[in-house]
Amino acid sequence: MMISKKDRAKVSLEKRLEGYSASSVAALSLSGKRKSSFLAYSAGALALAAGAVSLSVSPASAAIITGGATASVSLSGTGTVTMTIDIDGSFGSDFYFKAYGGGNHKAYVSGVGTNLIAGVYTATYSKTVAERFSYSSSISAAQFATTGTLLKEGWSSTGAGQFPQVRGFIGVKFDRGGNTHYGWVDVFASSSSINAYAIVYKWAYETVPDAPIGAGHLPAATPEPASLALLAMGAGGLMAWRRRRKKAQANNA
Repeated sequence: MMISKKDRAKVSLEKRLEGYSASSVAALSLSGKRKSSFLAYSAGALALAAGAVSLSVSPASAAIITGGATASVSLSGTGTVTMTIDIDGSFGSDFYFKAYGGGNHKAYVSGVGTNLIAGVYTATYSKTVAERFSYSSSISAAQFATTGTLLKEGWSSTGAGQFPQVRGFIGVKFDRGGNTHYGWVDVFASSSSINAYAIVYKWAYETVPDAPIGAGHLPAATPEPASLALLAMGAGGLMAWRRRRKKAQANNA
């Protein structure tokens, strides 16, 4: 009996979904690191079977760790106000934000110890300032040929600095256990002749030493066991339908 091209495609899809269903059920019984790897494989298997989903799985050793809660440092008048952040959760200060008053008020960000902020030289003001990155810009060793700390100085809409009352990402380079890591901090900053302030929203860093990170990039979502169970149930339903169809065809023969 001749099988049409359309029917062959259906059979092929059904076979792949059957395999995925078995994989999904098996994944639910695994635990620990082996389970995580198997979940990634099973999700990829579904994407291939469906033929319509594009899925990218990062290497097991790579991850993006995020942190932060909205906090701000501000100053109206003279003096200095400082706020610190712990970017890698090591219970120590990695970077600090500072508002400085007197003359033209300033907003700064600086690294603790050998930690650095990616910078850029501005010829207009003859100053090196903290560079403002747009979303997805690469932050790696190349961005730290120049380093800077100034976020904004002087009048609100002008003055030195790349944060004239705008929000953006700064690139950071820091030491973690003797290794160099790169990350980003989501910041809004401004200053004028009477005040200066900076708002920190969140931050993230790449766990793989010396690996670049995209500004604003967040961790990839990992399929949960419950989700895989639902998908497996769907594949199981397809197999049941296929068995009923075969039975009906046999009865009509």
